[in-house]
Amino acid sequence: MASFLVTKKKTDVKAVQRSMRHEKSTTMLDQYAQTDMDELIAAQEMMLDAIFSHAEGTVQ
Repeated sequence: MASFLVTKKKTDVKAVQRSMRHEKSTTMLDQYAQTDMDELIAAQEMMLDAIFSHAEGTVQ
């Protein structure tokens, strides 16, 4: 539930934390939230693009 709300629905972390009745948002994020694979792949692609464009001398 935490992963779905935070990553897919872009719900405020504090709102999810309070709805799950955790004292701290870090507890909820550490225990229940997982990285969305689509977002992970997109981030990796951005890193690779930056690395390879830098290697070619065209840093953006």
